[in-house]
Amino acid sequence: HKGAYILTNIEVCINMFLSLGNRGMAKTLGWIKAKPGETLAEINTQGVELNFSFGRRTTILGIVIMLLLAIQYIGAIYGIIKLSTTRNFMLISLFFLTVVYFSGVTGILGNYRFKLPVVPLICIAAGYGYANMKRQGSELSENI
Repeated sequence: HKGAYILTNIEVCINMFLSLGNRGMAKTLGWIKAKPGETLAEINTQGVELNFSFGRRTTILGIVIMLLLAIQYIGAIYGIIKLSTTRNFMLISLFFLTVVYFSGVTGILGNYRFKLPVVPLICIAAGYGYANMKRQGSELSENI
């Protein structure tokens, strides 16, 4: 069914862009000994619980990754909003088409490592967003 396929792809794309991957990193660093299936990042209740149940170092790693993701995505969302207000549709199209392309190519196999080609674009959008925040903050302080 086409609807089920599309919904599965959307769910996997959300999983790909929001998963932490701290269990896989902890296994690579030798902090935990887990079976290969146990290190797959998943966005569901059991997956989130597992992210923080492999020990103190893995939990701290997960929190650091969550903070970095929040910094990236908050800045990127603000940057894309600012790009849309300046009507810079070429950059917005480049960003979204690249995200859609890599999301579609990975299909239902989406894993946190498959978002790596998109991370530079997310960081560029975040940098643009934070530069605009800084510029607006300096304009406000000059007006006061």
